[in-house]
Amino acid sequence: MTFRWIPVVLTVTAALLAASCSNPGRGDPEAIRPIPTTTPVTTTSSTTTTTTLATTTTSSSSTSTTTTQPVDPEAATKQEIAQVVIDAREAILEAGYEPVDPTYPAIRESFTEYGAKAIVEALSAMKADGRAFRKTDEDLETVIVLTVELPFENEAVAIACVISDAVEFDVSTGRIVNDDLGSRLVSYKLVNDGGTWLINTADTLARYPGVASCATD
Repeated sequence: MTFRWIPVVLTVTAALLAASCSNPGRGDPEAIRPIPTTTPVTTTSSTTTTTTLATTTTSSSSTSTTTTQPVDPEAATKQEIAQVVIDAREAILEAGYEPVDPTYPAIRESFTEYGAKAIVEALSAMKADGRAFRKTDEDLETVIVLTVELPFENEAVAIACVISDAVEFDVSTGRIVNDDLGSRLVSYKLVNDGGTWLINTADTLARYPGVASCATD
């Protein structure tokens, strides 16, 4: 699985619910690159240095030079939100693998009560029907977080490209019942609940056939 953060300017509005379950049999998920920050790097020279975040130090007999990347609170928040989106996608897939587990704890850790309700209902239906997710040999599952915006206090909108090649199969026979490969541009609306960012709704903005990146123009 592959997960990345790629800063791209998009003008998109947040919307509805549970993109992962809008197409049963598709899942998606994994890690992101650090969010770039425009905060300038500062360099100081002295005999005593303080390390903040990433530092590069070179030493001589009496001095050291430290390159410091100050913490950008907004960038850190966006990084946290992007990770929530990625973790949520992975949680849905993990819950959907055999044996399907609608009570998978990470679902509740990634979604609000409202958001989790739709996910749990979809997973419960899969389990009742004897269906589950399965990885392909290629394992091309990818989530690319494109943008994170903070329009209001305690609210966020994340846009991600979800590339999915997971298949849905019949547990009793092993027969694949859904192998429709595709990519989706998804808008996630998150809320800050007591200091924790959770996904409240998700909306598929566009669909693309095959396992390829979403068009962002």
